Amino acid sequence: SYNFKKENRTRYGFIAEEVRDIIPELYDGPLEEDGGGLFYDMFIPLLVKEVQSLRKRIAVLENR
Repeated sequence: SYNFKKENRTRYGFIAEEVRDIIPELYDGPLEEDGGGLFYDMFIPLLVKEVQSLRKRIAVLENR
């Protein structure tokens, strides 16, 4: 979580440079420079795919 200097409310997000090191396609800026942002809308398909994978793993474990 973080607070914008101009706003008086809490926001939630990721540290762009940490995400860039794992999934560079989500980083909005030159890869060799800090200070870029993230394409948050591109997280959705990745998260859905991971949930699908986890549901399959749970189903296998529950059927043992």
